[in-house]
Amino acid sequence: SRDPQRQLEAALPPGRTRATRQDLLHALRPASPTHRVHQALKQRRGAGHGRAQRHHAVQAHHGARHSSGPVSAAFRGDIGGLQAKLDHAGISRAYLQGLSQKYGVPMPMILGVIMQESGGNPNARSPVGAQGLMQLMPATARGLGVHNSLDPRQNVEGGVKYLGQLMREFHGVPANVLAAYNAGPGRVRRYHGVPPIRETRQYVANIQGYMARLHG
Repeated sequence: SRDPQRQLEAALPPGRTRATRQDLLHALRPASPTHRVHQALKQRRGAGHGRAQRHHAVQAHHGARHSSGPVSAAFRGDIGGLQAKLDHAGISRAYLQGLSQKYGVPMPMILGVIMQESGGNPNARSPVGAQGLMQLMPATARGLGVHNSLDPRQNVEGGVKYLGQLMREFHGVPANVLAAYNAGPGRVRRYHGVPPIRETRQYVANIQGYMARLHG
C-alpha cells in the first residue's frame, strides 16, 4: 500500500510553495494520540478558568459577605509555621486566646480560618477584594468596625468577631459557621446547612480537618 503522506502530497495542487504544502499537510494529517491528549488538557484548563470566572461573578452578584482567600485551594498544614508568621505580624497566641474568650470562638477554628484564608500573610488579597489574615470583604469589614483590613490586629479581631456572630446565628454548629464565613450566611439559611458549592464544601472540610488535628 502507498504511504498515506505521499497520497496526501499527490492530491495537493501543483505550484504551491514548499511552506504552503507543508502547512496543508500538517492540517490534513490525523492528530497523534499525544497531541489529542494535550489538546484535551488545554480544553479542560480553559473550561476550568471559565468556571472560576463564573464563580467570582456569581459571588459578586449575590453579594457574598466573604470570599475564601488566595490559599483556599492549597490547604496549609504547617501549624508551627503559621504561629511564627502570626508572631511576626504582632498576633501572639495570648492575643488570639483573648479574642477566643471575648467572642466565644474556639481557638482551633480561629487558627484554621486564618490558615485556610491567608496562610498567615497579613497582606493577602483575593481576586474579589478580600483582604488580610482573615480575608475580610470591604463591606463586611466596615460592618465590623474595621477601618484598615491590612492592619493585622484589626483584621483578626474583625474576623473573630464575625465568626462569633455566626456562632450565635448557627447555634455553634462548626460546619454551618464555616460555610457562612465562606459563602455568606444567606446561602446557609437557604440550604439549611452547607450549600452545594464545591469550593465551600472543600473549605469546610479543610478547616474541620485542621481543627481535629489540633484537638487530637
